Amino acid sequence: MKKNYDVLVSFTIFFVFMLGVLLFSYLSYNAEKSMLYEQVDARLRTMAQSQALLLAPDFHDRALNASSISQAEDLHNIDRLSSLVRLSEMSYVYSLIEKEGKIYFTSSSATDKERRSGNNLTHYFDEYDDVSPAITKAIIEHKTIFSEATDKWGTFRSIIIPMVTPKGNRYSLSADMSIDRINSILHRQALAHVLIALGLLAVTFISLLWRLNHIRKLAFFDPLTTLPNRMELINRVNYTLTSAQRTNNTLALMFLDLDHFKDINDSLGHKVGDELLIEVAKRIQNVLRQSDTASRMGGDEFVLLLPFTDAVGASNLAQKLLETISKPYRIAHHELSVTASIGIALYPIDGDDHETLSKNADAAMYNAKKEGRNGYQFFTAKLQESSQRYLKLLKALPHALTRDELYLQYHPQISLQDGHIIGAEALLRWEHPELGKISPREFIPIAEKSGLILPIGEWALRTAVRKAKKWQKQGLPTLSISINISAMQFENTGFPALVTHILHEEQFSARRLMLEITEDIAMHNPQEAAFIMRNFNKRSIQIAIDAFGLGYSNLSHLQKFKINNLKIDQSFVSNLTKDTEANAIIDAIIAMAHSMGFKVTAQGVETQEQLRYLQEKGCDEIQGNYYSKALDSNDFELFVQAHSKGIQFQSDVETL
Repeated sequence: MKKNYDVLVSFTIFFVFMLGVLLFSYLSYNAEKSMLYEQVDARLRTMAQSQALLLAPDFHDRALNASSISQAEDLHNIDRLSSLVRLSEMSYVYSLIEKEGKIYFTSSSATDKERRSGNNLTHYFDEYDDVSPAITKAIIEHKTIFSEATDKWGTFRSIIIPMVTPKGNRYSLSADMSIDRINSILHRQALAHVLIALGLLAVTFISLLWRLNHIRKLAFFDPLTTLPNRMELINRVNYTLTSAQRTNNTLALMFLDLDHFKDINDSLGHKVGDELLIEVAKRIQNVLRQSDTASRMGGDEFVLLLPFTDAVGASNLAQKLLETISKPYRIAHHELSVTASIGIALYPIDGDDHETLSKNADAAMYNAKKEGRNGYQFFTAKLQESSQRYLKLLKALPHALTRDELYLQYHPQISLQDGHIIGAEALLRWEHPELGKISPREFIPIAEKSGLILPIGEWALRTAVRKAKKWQKQGLPTLSISINISAMQFENTGFPALVTHILHEEQFSARRLMLEITEDIAMHNPQEAAFIMRNFNKRSIQIAIDAFGLGYSNLSHLQKFKINNLKIDQSFVSNLTKDTEANAIIDAIIAMAHSMGFKVTAQGVETQEQLRYLQEKGCDEIQGNYYSKALDSNDFELFVQAHSKGIQFQSDVETL
């Protein structure tokens, strides 16, 4: 709609400008013509009136009686009037009288040719037989008139000025001037105006074509890589599908996404990231055939349309793309390496319209990332089932909060120093009315990708803090509350203030709240992470690194982080006492954490042997099913009460 509006405005501007130029040219021509004619008419009037000074005062009274004018006087008058013509560049000056409805000459100049030949020197009182009706009428009515006439000698402009002799006799003075030269000037000027107008119109038209082409590029092509954008791709896919349906041919749709491109953008800046995208686009185009289409959807996501391509052809091309893209890049003094994940959907087996093929290729691409990246995957029936479930969850998740489908479970945390319950980790759960209990591993990524993690995370934090405050009021031992936060929450500039606001509203101590982040979040941008952690530290809010040991933490960064607790991942704890390597890792984590002033929590403790080993190594806290699985809030209250009395508590609530 916006594109059509821009085109309409552009053409309207062009036509208005064209009319303006033509009107300006017309007005300029008429103004020039009026100015020149004013000058001509002024000279005609002056020359016509000058005759009266050259002729005897009583000449026209005597001219009424032709016998009173001698031939000598007539020739003398002709000489004087001819001299006036030569000096003024007139064609003729003459005087006229009317007698019985006819017009007669009484005096006239003569051309040099006439003077040399003697012709036209005795036309005194000759009748003016080719006079126009307008001139005749002006002379009879005794009025001033300007007129134009064209004959074989050219075009002339004339003036008739009524005069009266001393004796009251009427006559007219007249002068003729050739305006061929003036018309020639006007024609040249008109031509110049036309040429200027055409030039301006040409420039405007070229500018309009450029603007329309620019609008089309903005509407249908990516400004960074110049590849077709989403709208242009949809047009081409629909056209290619129609052709494939008519000719019973196949086609492939590929979704290509760069792996960890965000890391390059964040660490080296968007300018380097943009240059990398441009180079990747060039490499993709170099691999494709002329009939293929490579498009950019935005960010680091490309979509490829491959007509007349089956599974074998798509597989071969995908392999070439992976090899080409993975070759090193030299950008702004940086040598970069990047890989890609590719998802492939085929027509007609994976869909017969753009929307279905796109959805399935996208699902296959995410599966390629899930399988380790730097590879390609075809869409399958299993993926279709998974994709349908994903879409169903994505559609249902926004309503989960408003329909009270989300809830929290609380996993007790036990001090290994005295065996007391010191807190609980709040775990987010979802029970859908049709799909039942949904694993956090399944719905949390959906919430993060859709952005719903922010409102859901805020709800979970507020609910957990409110519940802990309630337990405090009920007389339960003072407990801390831990809760996992996502990368989107952690990196949100307003999140620290939001947490403080919730704590203030619920009147809960900041020192008793611990926010858990993964190693990946902390190490994604260590400098930024350290800054955020310092912000939380100033607010007395505790920070823990969850599932520690699975990532690749840099010890120099770890020292700069304002954290309070390292939580050993349960994968190491589960192999404790069975795997000497797991033992060594846990020993190292505990020793390192204590040397840096951090407490250590072991997750997933399920056996007496694991508990004793961790106690011997000085682990501070544990969390696991050895004491209790994650519990609903009511069961958690009962568990705390029973534990404080040394009573074994057993819950029937199912956990995930």
